[in-house]
Amino acid sequence: MFVFPLKPFAGHERFEAVGKERIQEFSVRAACNMFLGVSSFEVDFVTAQCSKLAGAGIGIELPDSAKRVAVAIGTDEMYHAFVANECLADIKRFTGIVPVAQEAGGPADFNARKPPLEHFKEALGPGNEALAEVTLLCFLENNFTEELYGIAKGQTPESQMHTIIREHVMDEGRHMVYFQRLLKHIWSSITEEMRCTLGKSMVDFCDIYLTLDEQTVMGGYTSTLRQLGLSEEDCITIARDTILKDGLLSKDEMPSIVNPKHLMKVAGVLEHQPTRDLMIASGWLKDAAVAVA
Repeated sequence: MFVFPLKPFAGHERFEAVGKERIQEFSVRAACNMFLGVSSFEVDFVTAQCSKLAGAGIGIELPDSAKRVAVAIGTDEMYHAFVANECLADIKRFTGIVPVAQEAGGPADFNARKPPLEHFKEALGPGNEALAEVTLLCFLENNFTEELYGIAKGQTPESQMHTIIREHVMDEGRHMVYFQRLLKHIWSSITEEMRCTLGKSMVDFCDIYLTLDEQTVMGGYTSTLRQLGLSEEDCITIARDTILKDGLLSKDEMPSIVNPKHLMKVAGVLEHQPTRDLMIASGWLKDAAVAVA
């Protein structure tokens, strides 16, 4: 059973009243949607970007070693898509359940007003499309891995779902390090003017896509609960009770910022005064000392 989307609501009387059968069907559908997302993201975006890094490049000179590792990561990602598609085929064969394709498909739309790739392209301007793509890739590879780790913690040890996600996390953990070093290389290779532009675009990315305020959390919870066929009143009640129970964190404590902030630290972005000031002003850092600790 795929428990990740339901963890926040466990124990709430109105949620438990739904019944095990409906919850299990939802869990299988949620697993299908995750596998479809993995397959699409790995093939359509990650592998395509790795191909650019290994071949035509991104407009910034890369060491040959970085190009070779990009090929290895692209191969890893295609294998992830292969496994995800195998799981989807098995689930369809034995249960008839198929994933629901998201209308706003593409590289991790975050249910936001516009896909984050458009955000970076607009922020960096014409001629910097490759830089926009690889910057987003660095953030997603670091942020998505933390989400996978959270999912893995919610699975029954040694179950098939646990094994699949655990092995995916192991691969992605290696990828995280590569993209941290890649962003560090990029950051050291661009002009100060571009650092200011790129740094601001990163802080804005965090503000737009990683802020887990009450409205965002409430919207995510109610959207999940509606898929179980609950009434709007029940959805709102369960979501509100869950928020009151768990509480809301300040921006610098949100789990969504942990890996992106580490990425920016390793890459040297947080040592850049203008960008560090923006992170502090936005609440992602408490003070200057946190940024360089």
